[in-house]
Amino acid sequence: MHEIRRLFEILPRHERLRAVLLAREPSHSPKHHALHWGDRYGIIDGEGSYYALSAEGKGQDLSLSLHLPADPRLSPANWGELPADFVWSADECTILASSPISCFAPDALEQLAAALLQADTLLGARARALLLASRPRLQPLNQILYGVPATGKTYEAITRAVAIVENLPLEVLEQEDRQEIRQRFEVYRQAGQIGFSCFHASLSYEDFIEGIRPETDSKGVLRYTVQAGIFREISERAQAQTAQNFVLLIDEINRGNVSQIFGELITLLEDSKRMGEREALRLVLPYSRNYFGVPNNLYLIGTMNSADRSTTALDSALRRRFDFIEMPPRIDKLQGKEIEGIDLGRVLGRLNERIAYLLGADYCLGQAYFLGVSSLVELAASFERKILPLLQEYFFSDGEKLRLVLGEGFVRRERSEPQFAVDDGEWWEGKPQYTFLPITDLRAALAKGRLI
Repeated sequence: MHEIRRLFEILPRHERLRAVLLAREPSHSPKHHALHWGDRYGIIDGEGSYYALSAEGKGQDLSLSLHLPADPRLSPANWGELPADFVWSADECTILASSPISCFAPDALEQLAAALLQADTLLGARARALLLASRPRLQPLNQILYGVPATGKTYEAITRAVAIVENLPLEVLEQEDRQEIRQRFEVYRQAGQIGFSCFHASLSYEDFIEGIRPETDSKGVLRYTVQAGIFREISERAQAQTAQNFVLLIDEINRGNVSQIFGELITLLEDSKRMGEREALRLVLPYSRNYFGVPNNLYLIGTMNSADRSTTALDSALRRRFDFIEMPPRIDKLQGKEIEGIDLGRVLGRLNERIAYLLGADYCLGQAYFLGVSSLVELAASFERKILPLLQEYFFSDGEKLRLVLGEGFVRRERSEPQFAVDDGEWWEGKPQYTFLPITDLRAALAKGRLI
């Protein structure tokens, strides 16, 4: 028994286990030597479950088991088929490892550590998922907020992220002070419970999942190491802390090459393939060669600009795995908001009416262009620096359509008849030229365009 006691003293300090499992005090009764373990965050242990390494009598073999409380959520019927090398006890309250470990093996310590880690991966994740299954899921695991520019997609994504972390209905947070929500968002982000990424054309699998990166040690020697990307990092944190919800925000998700960024892991995003689910799936990562799965307490929230012409391929790639939630312009958010007698809701409504007729509803303007203004000067600046440049991009500088949308207070049409080098007849009737006028009197310009 001296060898067992020695292993029990060393094992709780094992580097690989400290991040996952917490040991209880070992038992040294004459007939039974055991070391009990719970998971780091107390989910299994807190519910009366625990892992046990034990040796009966004078035996030198250690048995690994997971002891379960009398909880209907943990009944064998809910577990489904157990992983290989694990069986139910006769009373169906304990899951036993069928292969004992000799404490005299040269690598006994590593075998014990590996066995505990394997048990927590194969059994612990499932037990935690079953124990937490009764907690309602208030939002989809994967969702994309899409809509035209300035409809508050990122604003809404932040609110949803905090609601997910705190497991609260959205309606509760919508009644709270915005500044407080932002502060809590930053706290969760600093703690690693909320991650943030912005997709772009050059983002790769190696940046997002994992890749090989060069680094120089203290002696100046160049080495190449496998480094985890933000998705792998937050997935591993979520898998280690199954009592808490984690969120990854992906801004401008349509700007990146989704197939290139997620690679083969895109299939792991499906609800049924998440860790802890009946159809859970893990894949081997190409660089680290580690098994990887996406935990069922990690939520993904993407934002997408529907006016971007690169969204068609994205829809076909992600439609099955993400819930798409439209964020249309909210003119009601401008109800009663006036700047020196100018009804902002009416201005936005008439602009969108004309834009939708000429281009379609995907090119309308959002209410955020008007929410932050408090004076006529600020409103003029919003038109000059945000709204007009966006409309020029939408209409490819088609002056006539811009004049139809904005009116002659913003766009002036003139006939141009230059003197050409050769006079070939009367084919030239004078091409109209369009000039964007400086906004010196916004009220007059809006009135001229029948926007107020």
